[in-house]
Amino acid sequence: MKLVGFFAFLVEKLSYLGVFLVAFMENATVIAPLPVSTPTVFALASFLNPVGIAIAAALGATLGETIAYLFGYCASKAIEKKSKEKMEAYRKKFGRLGEKTAFLIFVFAATPLPDDVIGIYCGSINYPLKKFLLPLLIGKLVLYLLAAFFGDVVLQGLWA
Repeated sequence: MKLVGFFAFLVEKLSYLGVFLVAFMENATVIAPLPVSTPTVFALASFLNPVGIAIAAALGATLGETIAYLFGYCASKAIEKKSKEKMEAYRKKFGRLGEKTAFLIFVFAATPLPDDVIGIYCGSINYPLKKFLLPLLIGKLVLYLLAAFFGDVVLQGLWA
């Protein structure tokens, strides 16, 4: 419960930067999600600019998600040191998605699916970081824009 209070403190004191930091911290955790950024965006939408909140959260989430990518990348390099053949076989087997990978990144980012999984996967097959970040950012922006606009509509209705 103290962690939620810390997130509330960040948002209260730092506004958009606080939203950025909350989204960053949530997405920087690998495999241990802290589902706070989407509800935060939803709740703040009637108090702050919904587009501004969505952009701040999307940028923070994208930057935070690079931790999962780096985790996958470093793990693959560590495995490669012990068995280059096994890592090459893994990349050959799981790296066949090609152009579909960008679509999968978008889908995982824009939905409640665990995007850490796709981040680790992309890092482990050495998917280019630049190609990883763009669909991730777009997906997160879609997710947070929807949360912000629904939050604004719902909460404005409550205050009216």
